[in-house]
Amino acid sequence: MYIYGLIGVLIVICAFAQIRFPENYSIFTNTISDQGSILLNPRGHKLWNIGVIIIGISMIPHFIHLFRIMKSISYLLSGISTLFGVISSISLSLIGIFPKDFKVPHFTFAGITFGGIFFMANINLILIIKGFRIYKQQKLSTQKLPVSSILKIVITVAIYFIFNMSFLIFVIQSKISGNIVPFWEWGYLFGIILWLISSTIKLPVK
Repeated sequence: MYIYGLIGVLIVICAFAQIRFPENYSIFTNTISDQGSILLNPRGHKLWNIGVIIIGISMIPHFIHLFRIMKSISYLLSGISTLFGVISSISLSLIGIFPKDFKVPHFTFAGITFGGIFFMANINLILIIKGFRIYKQQKLSTQKLPVSSILKIVITVAIYFIFNMSFLIFVIQSKISGNIVPFWEWGYLFGIILWLISSTIKLPVK
């Protein structure tokens, strides 16, 4: 339930920042970073930036927890995955310290955060597939997979598909337009939230 608390904090600080935004905030025209901009959101940026710093730091224990679960499948891959996660978490906190007004450090840390989470999630996907194959060899030769486990696998696969598609569309659209496309940036954030939720699902792996 730990990760659900962090998602709850994210929802609260986003709602507060958007309510305090001088103009009507829209995910179609405003980037995520606009919420923490000192100039664009003078009344709502403080809580949002503080919240981002807290969320970034607080994600590290969750990623370490995932390492402890996955290390029996592959210590090396789970270690690399966790490294990406920790770097992403630190970068996320630094986004709160350097809001959008500080362009170079802000967008650098934002890129590291988004990219790091993408790589971590997909390394974890490799670990899940590898772990399931081991589980299949050990268990499924003598017993059927429970319906609940099949459902968990289907949900996880669907979430990873949405996560990866949201990232690819966000990157492609940004490259085509030459700028960040707010709607697809929010779409990728939604994909990250779904992935974080999926990381709490106990799957039939080694």
